[in-house]
Amino acid sequence: MSAAEATGPLATEPALSVGGITAAIAAVLALVAQVIDVSPATQAAILAAVAAVLPLVAAYVIRGKVYSPDTVKKLVRIGIDTGSRAEKT
Repeated sequence: MSAAEATGPLATEPALSVGGITAAIAAVLALVAQVIDVSPATQAAILAAVAAVLPLVAAYVIRGKVYSPDTVKKLVRIGIDTGSRAEKT
């Protein structure tokens, strides 16, 4: 299945889906940091690393699933120029 044919929450709301997944990962890592026997400073360092890295991962994943308005205009213009039409949904 191509990206254009994808269905479900990740296809219709990629930012919410990826944001929810990353929030869940952060929550699990926070719980693990509380359960394992490490100092509060180490826990803080782990959570700081998670807080720095997960938004970047989320942004990278989301960016691959959305198009800017300018990109859509270019794609539509290319489709018109080549004689193809977008399917009506």
